[in-house]
Amino acid sequence: MDKMIDQVSENIPESKKADFKKEMRDEVEKLYDQIADIYMEVYNKKEIDALLKFYHSPVGKEIQEKMPKVMEKSTKLGQQFGQRIMPIVQKYMN
Repeated sequence: MDKMIDQVSENIPESKKADFKKEMRDEVEKLYDQIADIYMEVYNKKEIDALLKFYHSPVGKEIQEKMPKVMEKSTKLGQQFGQRIMPIVQKYMN
């Protein structure tokens, strides 16, 4: 998230950049708390411990490093899919 905040902050005037980054980091912390709540709601302690163990393992760290690329490609694929199916949906709506 720090990388994302740094990239977005390139478009922010220098005089406002520090305040922007602080506010964004605060929002990210809130997001992390909300995600943690979801995990605690869905998973039990044993499962969370196993997830933590995995994500701290070498393979888990490699997967985390590659996840942004997977998300980027998946998002692009989803957009392309939406464009492909829109004519089909429109054909049956008329």
